[in-house]
Amino acid sequence: MRHPRQISFVVSCAFLIAIFSPIIAYGCTIVFPTVTVGTTFRVRVTGQGSPIAGLRLVLRRASSGSPNLNDNGAVYSRTDANGYAQFRNLPLGSYVLGPERNGGIADRAIVKVVASAAEGRTVRLRWPNDTPVRARSMSGTLRVSDYYPQQTQAQFSLSLEEAISGRLIGASRSDTDGQFAFDISVQPGIYFLQLYDSSAKEHEGTITVEVDRDAQQQGMNLDLGWTSCGLNYSERRSYPEMNETKLCGDVSDDAGAVIANADVWLLSNNKVPRILEQAHTDEKGQFILQEQQEATYRLIVKRSGFFPFIRVVHLANPDASDRCTLPIRVRLSVN
Repeated sequence: MRHPRQISFVVSCAFLIAIFSPIIAYGCTIVFPTVTVGTTFRVRVTGQGSPIAGLRLVLRRASSGSPNLNDNGAVYSRTDANGYAQFRNLPLGSYVLGPERNGGIADRAIVKVVASAAEGRTVRLRWPNDTPVRARSMSGTLRVSDYYPQQTQAQFSLSLEEAISGRLIGASRSDTDGQFAFDISVQPGIYFLQLYDSSAKEHEGTITVEVDRDAQQQGMNLDLGWTSCGLNYSERRSYPEMNETKLCGDVSDDAGAVIANADVWLLSNNKVPRILEQAHTDEKGQFILQEQQEATYRLIVKRSGFFPFIRVVHLANPDASDRCTLPIRVRLSVN
């Protein structure tokens, strides 16, 4: 869903509506590009600039001209070493073209086979559509934003599949700290990490992972969120610890829009943190905490629909005034 070719302005609007207007958003709308081809055409599949070999593609009849998939008239082809797959002698009509397997939202195209179109045209697809999370090993931490500030995470049942073949590699489970590891050696390549939470049916989805021995991170460190379009995930941002004289600030989104009524928590900075103080941002997105004791704390700012802001803060030489002269600038990213 991060690939600009796949999702049009209509999808972008639907995505924003799903996040900011849950009352009127009933589902995720995706519009795929339409390509006109002759009865014989080929498909080129690439990923991160390289051809994808051995990927099975499926061409299915579109129902009433819509991108709804059905099994009538399904045709399959597999990409060669150069990422090309061939489709030949097709009946006229509308089809949905895409990979048989993909993590998240697949890159697809609506293919219209017409007699007047030139033969041998090339349709281009990207796979996997989501940019993989790169790590040296299949381990890490998964955090669900709904579980802050208690810091007790959802426990996921995890299965690991080889992305192209779909072969099951292994299974694992995350603990209450969100940590997981597969007790097998995973070779470099692209994998789909499937998540399932038996206590919350909506907490399901697929994370695309690339195991790369040269990756910067040993394991994954991900924040998870869900919209009507499914699972979103982002790598946890690494922030330096903060030194402050007053715990106050303003909260906005990545575009600079003020976020009112965000939850602000001050927690003790130990393995089992305690909530020491709670507040909310006002209509200007501003907050002030009253804590005056010199110590190290954990500051959490959260608003529904956004990934939480979590920082370690050292409070020294506290400012007892009611003014916020040096606000903490909090920026929340949409999940």
